[in-house]
Amino acid sequence: MVSAIEFGTQHGSCSEAMEWRRSLSKGATQSDAWLACERGDWLLWQLSHGLTSKQYDRQRPAILRALDRITERAILVTHHSMVKNGVECPEWEVWAFEWVTGKIRSNCDWADWTAEAIAGAAVSSATLAIETDWEAVGATELYMQAEDIRTEIPVWPGTED
Repeated sequence: MVSAIEFGTQHGSCSEAMEWRRSLSKGATQSDAWLACERGDWLLWQLSHGLTSKQYDRQRPAILRALDRITERAILVTHHSMVKNGVECPEWEVWAFEWVTGKIRSNCDWADWTAEAIAGAAVSSATLAIETDWEAVGATELYMQAEDIRTEIPVWPGTED
């Protein structure tokens, strides 16, 4: 089993991630790092950089289920923040909120709107984070993303094969 530090070195982890990996207990493995990581973006990075194509393909349905929850939360948070702050909601955001909450579920525009809704939610969430306490909002969201991902992929899948 590869150590947490070896994994980071082999796959080019950023300096912040390497510092975190070094803070893990002596002898921590990549599997330990997977369980200890509190950042969803880092978990997704580990999957995309540390799995073979075959391993990643097996995990793809689980990754998509986690991303679905993450995106839904981003849309809901964005909508509620915009309404609370009296900001006019763009058309995509109104549609996305109504879709997520079940108010509309027509199939006619789903494919066309989904990509725009996800992209818009990401931009609005980033704007919201800048306008509020980024450290608090960002850290909490990254932790929740990590939990969403580990709900679907509870152990490091790179040890298969």
